[in-house]
Amino acid sequence: MVSEKDLRKALEEFIESTGVLGAALVTNEGLLMTSLLPEDVDPNLIAAMAASLFGTSERVANELKIGNLHQAIVEAKGGKIVTCSTGENGIIVVLVPHEANMGLIMLELGRISEKIRKLLS
Repeated sequence: MVSEKDLRKALEEFIESTGVLGAALVTNEGLLMTSLLPEDVDPNLIAAMAASLFGTSERVANELKIGNLHQAIVEAKGGKIVTCSTGENGIIVVLVPHEANMGLIMLELGRISEKIRKLLS
């Protein structure tokens, strides 16, 4: 069984390499596994809402018959929220500033999601 420490280390490496504002790993049911979000954010609330966002986006993709959802991106005035599947066991939630290099973030997000998929399996 993977430890919370291993998952947290993977998120720390992702944050350091991309400069995102924070990240969390949540279950598909909305339970928090680990979080490195800003201190003024309730990570349990974000876990529940992010899982709901991803699940709803997944249902839309299925209804449109465009295949399995890999990620969902929400753009807001203050930045972006990216949710990405880590397989059947979880979702990575990333808080991205507007000025971020999305190409780099998406590349690293693919790498971290695969790393976490292996840790969780």
